[in-house]
Amino acid sequence: MSGERLRVQLQLGDLKAEAEGSVEEVLRFVSSFIGQHLPAYGLARRLATGPDLINIMDALQMFIGHSEGEGLYIKPAARDLPIPQQILLYLAKRKLENLMALSQKGSVDVSELAEALGLNNKTLTARLTELVRGGLAQRVERGEYQATMAGIEELLNRLKTTAREK
Repeated sequence: MSGERLRVQLQLGDLKAEAEGSVEEVLRFVSSFIGQHLPAYGLARRLATGPDLINIMDALQMFIGHSEGEGLYIKPAARDLPIPQQILLYLAKRKLENLMALSQKGSVDVSELAEALGLNNKTLTARLTELVRGGLAQRVERGEYQATMAGIEELLNRLKTTAREK
């Protein structure tokens, strides 16, 4: 399916528009078109959808991949990140899965995190506590944590800084 192009024609009253490109490009165009010509829709969409998932996925593409069978997965390059960033990345992955309706919950329990990241519980809990204190993650129930939007934004900023330093 990669490399395929999508073409759409839009008409709203006398306004007509066409878009052709990748699915992501066309979706951005359609969303922009509707947001410009139906301002109430644009505001409702921003309130309903929250973060710009396409931009977040683009920013994380070096560390998070997607496949039909596996869904979202952490790429091996993530192992080179500092532990707090690995934790935030995994929490962000789960939050994204939830926002994309690929997972019923946006949180992860400590045992799943420990297994996925290969960390012992003591190290993991200490780093999670630091992330919670910094407002980058939150404890949603006993043993369950999720990334905050501030945490995802901080992760993106740290990854941009790391990329510039290389």
